[in-house]
Amino acid sequence: MLKKIFDSIIRLIFPSLCLSCDEVLYQVEPYLCTSCWGILPELPTNHLSIESIKEKFWGQIPIRYVSALYYFTNNSPVQKLLHKIKYDCKSEAAFYLGKYYGKRLAMGSRLLGIDLLMPIPLHSKRLVERGFNQSEAFAKGIGIIMQTPVDTTTLTRRRNTATQTDKTREERLANVQGAFGITSADNIEGKHILLVDDLITTGATITAASEPLIAAGAASISAIAMAVAF
Repeated sequence: MLKKIFDSIIRLIFPSLCLSCDEVLYQVEPYLCTSCWGILPELPTNHLSIESIKEKFWGQIPIRYVSALYYFTNNSPVQKLLHKIKYDCKSEAAFYLGKYYGKRLAMGSRLLGIDLLMPIPLHSKRLVERGFNQSEAFAKGIGIIMQTPVDTTTLTRRRNTATQTDKTREERLANVQGAFGITSADNIEGKHILLVDDLITTGATITAASEPLIAAGAASISAIAMAVAF
């Protein structure tokens, strides 16, 4: 009883705000208000939406399945949500979204047979700056629902690449070329690996991260993200 009273006082003094619109959240609302949950543009998990994202990887890597939770546009509620998660250390929110998306993915059959989830790693310097890897938190939420292990050590980021923002597709590909490596091929050979990122734009990061995995004998690569930009 005392804990409930104390929690209510804390929420009154320091109210939780919606990560998308900054409105005060009710106690039953996790991270997003009910209104924002209703308007965020979710990507349908149908064949057409999947194929439209696959086009980003044509001529680059063979990708088995690719999808995302939300559509991303500049100056949108989705952009604000991802920005808050990434730069305000909202790891719990990324984990919650992962569980939410995992439930949607579990209702289909396209991702049956996934052996490992691998979040796109941050360089060690970037990880220290941000305090956490949003893609890793998202992947762990998905992994719990899909009952699939999350591997955070095999895929590594060897170079602290410049931000991809405002770069062309060709510049993005060049920026991340050779940026990723692996610590061991033992966990990769013959496996279907699901790469997890926060945002897919041109597909350059997923492409670069896939290359060492394919070279090490991965049977197939799939990819998902919190959002995708077209």
